[in-house]
Amino acid sequence: MKIHVILNSHLDPVWLWNAAQGIDEVISTAESNCEILDDYPEAIITRGEAWFYEILAENAPQLFERVRKFVQQGRWQVVGGWYIQPDCNFPDACTIAWQRSVSAEMWKKLGVEPTVGYNVDSFGHTASLPDHYAACGVDSYVMMRPMEHEMHLPSSLFRWEGPAGNRITTYRIQEGYCTRSYAGMKRQLESVIAKTDEKIGHNMFFVGMGDHGGGPGRHELDWLREHKNDYPSVEIVISSPRQFFDEIADKIDLLPVYKGELQQHAIGCYTILHSFKRQIRSIEEQFRMAEHLVERYPDIAATVPEYAELENVKKLLAFNCFHDILAGTCIKSSYDLSYADLGRAYSTAYRFNTMLTRRLNNKTIGRDNRQQLVLDNFSDRPYSGMYTAAPWFGYEEKIEYRQFTLQDENGNTIPHQLIRSEAAVNHNRIVFPLTLAAGERKIICINREFAYANSCDLSAELEKAVAAVCKKISFQIMEDDSDTWTHGLKRYTGKLKYEWKPEKEAFLTAENGSLFAVAKAAWKCPACDIVLSVSKYAGEAEIRLGIQVEYHGRQELLKMSYLPDAAVKEYIAGCPGNVFEREVDGRELPMHDFVKLDDTALVSRDIYAIDSPGEGSEAFRMTLLRSPFYAHHEPFVIKPTDDYPLTEQGEHFFNCTIIPEADAEKIEAEVTRQSNVVMFSESTRGCNRNYLAERE
Repeated sequence: MKIHVILNSHLDPVWLWNAAQGIDEVISTAESNCEILDDYPEAIITRGEAWFYEILAENAPQLFERVRKFVQQGRWQVVGGWYIQPDCNFPDACTIAWQRSVSAEMWKKLGVEPTVGYNVDSFGHTASLPDHYAACGVDSYVMMRPMEHEMHLPSSLFRWEGPAGNRITTYRIQEGYCTRSYAGMKRQLESVIAKTDEKIGHNMFFVGMGDHGGGPGRHELDWLREHKNDYPSVEIVISSPRQFFDEIADKIDLLPVYKGELQQHAIGCYTILHSFKRQIRSIEEQFRMAEHLVERYPDIAATVPEYAELENVKKLLAFNCFHDILAGTCIKSSYDLSYADLGRAYSTAYRFNTMLTRRLNNKTIGRDNRQQLVLDNFSDRPYSGMYTAAPWFGYEEKIEYRQFTLQDENGNTIPHQLIRSEAAVNHNRIVFPLTLAAGERKIICINREFAYANSCDLSAELEKAVAAVCKKISFQIMEDDSDTWTHGLKRYTGKLKYEWKPEKEAFLTAENGSLFAVAKAAWKCPACDIVLSVSKYAGEAEIRLGIQVEYHGRQELLKMSYLPDAAVKEYIAGCPGNVFEREVDGRELPMHDFVKLDDTALVSRDIYAIDSPGEGSEAFRMTLLRSPFYAHHEPFVIKPTDDYPLTEQGEHFFNCTIIPEADAEKIEAEVTRQSNVVMFSESTRGCNRNYLAERE
């Protein structure tokens, strides 16, 4: 039997400290690890995350060079291959890929190409992770959460298969990724020895300080030297994860195969800090759009000032996907910088996309005496559905001045409907049908010489939609005294405090025309105010929900329940880049874009967790908001007099679309619509200001 001792230092760049302190710890950890390597010839350090090495290169270049030499000698093993150890449930497929791409330059500097994935502290793992790792050359993976008491696996060493069929050899750490005492080392080592599969004959034992870094201590290495021969027929050697996986390579056919997600650990992390997660979604789409613009218009892209900053600010996105930051479990003050990071990332990508579009317009849009609406789909997905735009019609015009016809590039009339403006002034937006292939541009003209008449309204369809919502949707406020992570729970079972089951009579029609109609109802309780919108578009079976919440709960939980017509037999969940099937077992689990319940899909880019029927419930319950204290970790008890800050206070928005008779194409189309992939711009070149109505 061979026990591979892994000398490592788990380092959270932000958690119960701020980012500046995390940088300090990187430098201290690297220096102490180098001193260990100097003084202990048998030592090998295992360390991941490109961010760690960037901090050294930028702030301690001599120390970075020292580390680089140890890497070249094979005494410092680089694992992970990603920029940071991220949350492994929430990020989109594109963001997972960027974890690797923004790290590539650093791996070149170090002369390595990491092939062992390494997320030892992430709070659960999405089902498609093996496929994403396989795409970047990673063949093996080390993780720890969920642990055995949270999820039973056929073995701690197994082949994990993703929905696309890729497999990576996966090891779940058995006794923790760090050690803190002599007694702890002895107990953990003996437990690892006892748990070693005799057919495999190899196991890993992780040694080193955790959380705020530090790495292996001298007392730990001295203890290993003194006791490595204490166990008959057991060879104890300092090693690395790569060496471990290489030495069991001829035995992987003996390993069981597991398909699906690795859950649950810390179910509160799926939803906490909703606004932060929602901002990540917006940034992902802006960067995704920017990548396609660079690929399609490289010459124009190079002229935009923000072009040079795109890769650097993409690192801000990658960094803030760190599992404690994105999970919402850091101290409140640390999020000041994180929100600033996300603002810079969004602004840079948005300005790049906007400025490149205007440069493109300047080269390609001709003069016309009609106002031109320019619609671009700068994504890799087709867009089809109703679209809302807000062209400038002139300030405080009379309604009769807004009579016009929309015409496509061939002069065909496009139906449209005026709806009220975002601003509380006498202005309007327009709704019209739009179909754009991936990468396609369309120009629509406003012809003021002819008026388009709306011939009907959607009263009947809206009434049916409201009736369906009243039958299927309800809102619950529950007690939730769990900590920020929600340790130890598989499902929220707190006492019901308030419930709203909307009734048809409560809804008032806000818009109603031939293309679009919406009705709204409001509810107040001590924990929150909710405005629920039910929308219908012409020719669509979908029912669209908009939920506006003013939230002021304290250790409470807001759920939106959906009641199926019958017991669900097939439960399909989205995951980054794919789908997989779940059991209807009552557990709280991540919701990534959608779930499909038999023939009906619930699609939302704003809702991030859902449970299935359990404990007497027949409904699927989507978690919207939780309000624990920031960075509250059990068993610490908070007294009623304590004034620790609460999460989620303030205004939040959610969209959710119910699609009956849903298939993969309809679901993907709705995810695309909610992703805001269409860029709108307008041109009045050649109009001579005639697009503004003359006032009497």
